[in-house]
Amino acid sequence: MTPRAMSRAGAIRVAALIVAALAMPAFAPAAAHADSFQWPVILQHQGSLNAVACSAADECVVSGGDSTAWEIAFNPASPGAPARHNVPGNNGLGPIACPSATQCTGITDNESEVTFNPASPGSPAEVSVDDAPFVSGDAWGVLALSCPSTTQCTATDSNGQEVTFNPQSPGTPTTAAIAGSGVYLNYLSCPSTTQCTAFDRTGAETTFNPGAPGSTSPKIISTHTLQSTFNVGGIACPSASQCTVAYTYPGGGTHSYESTFNPSSPNPTVVGLPLYVSSGNGLANLISCPSATQCTVSGADANSGNPEEATFNPQAPGHPAAMAMTDGDGSISCPSVNECVIVNLYGEVAFGTNSGGGGHAKCLVPRVKGKTLAAAKRAIVKAHCTLGKVTKKPSTHFKKGHVISQRPSAGKSLRSRSKVSLVVSKG
Repeated sequence: MTPRAMSRAGAIRVAALIVAALAMPAFAPAAAHADSFQWPVILQHQGSLNAVACSAADECVVSGGDSTAWEIAFNPASPGAPARHNVPGNNGLGPIACPSATQCTGITDNESEVTFNPASPGSPAEVSVDDAPFVSGDAWGVLALSCPSTTQCTATDSNGQEVTFNPQSPGTPTTAAIAGSGVYLNYLSCPSTTQCTAFDRTGAETTFNPGAPGSTSPKIISTHTLQSTFNVGGIACPSASQCTVAYTYPGGGTHSYESTFNPSSPNPTVVGLPLYVSSGNGLANLISCPSATQCTVSGADANSGNPEEATFNPQAPGHPAAMAMTDGDGSISCPSVNECVIVNLYGEVAFGTNSGGGGHAKCLVPRVKGKTLAAAKRAIVKAHCTLGKVTKKPSTHFKKGHVISQRPSAGKSLRSRSKVSLVVSKG
């Protein structure tokens, strides 16, 4: 039985969809550790939940399946009783990516892709995208998926291959070998349409251009050579020059680490984590990095086995503290430094949010350069910031009404409602 199948078979079949009370825990973003990160269960659902993807702070989608494949879209801050929508797939929907609030792509158990609007999927077509062999007792064909845009997705499989396709019109995509036959590319992150980094079970990363993968040379980045099939906790690349991977040393469950590196020149510093980081299947991404200075890993206590998470600054991780979570660990998605959503293997969805220490979420300055003024305003307000002074200047490089520059720069973590000033093109 595959690890993926085992996770489904072992999932607790809870009764009807219920909503639990939603607490608002404190959480210090962009720090070496979280001061108090609690995870109230907000959804319980009948059936196995495989993965979660959040396109925005108020839009998350979980994928799952039992005898059929389905997805659930909800606002984690106010989930209500979201509907479950069936999509094509005999046994379930696995890896999922949502580059926008109106478009998600998932990989089915048939090694096919299905693209849909999560709020109203209708009857989307299932299109075959991969030809990796199913390996009895080990891993399934397609293992990971990343969609940096609404017109490009990349998947990696159990045979060292990648396949890149347009989810809006996939046609008949061709797989390309990038890591050698029989290499299990379990984890993948594509920070842009021209760069992806995959991580395999040997402790090696492979970085490639999905549009022209050519031949790549996998590079060992972990201190310890990994020996077990599924003891990597996932990979997240918030930018083209920075990736973080979480993994467990096979010598024992008490040895877990994170490595942060530049995929173009990997020479990582290895830092110990206070929890056991090991995915139960090839689908879960147990690490999410919403910014270059913050990552959250879900896992379990090395001694008790109780579910925990660790939040840290990958550029200066120090000694991150482990914080207790609700039952189980699993796929994680953090749409901002103020919010994370975790799907566990028991059909539960947990939500963590930041009160900013003063009852308000912190202002994480968004990147608005190049956006229209209206779009920039929306992004600024959504990030718990306020619009500051708007200056208009002539420009030959930016269209009229588009943002030329901003101050403070993107990625800054400030107190709630801090001002973001813009320079806008007069054309």
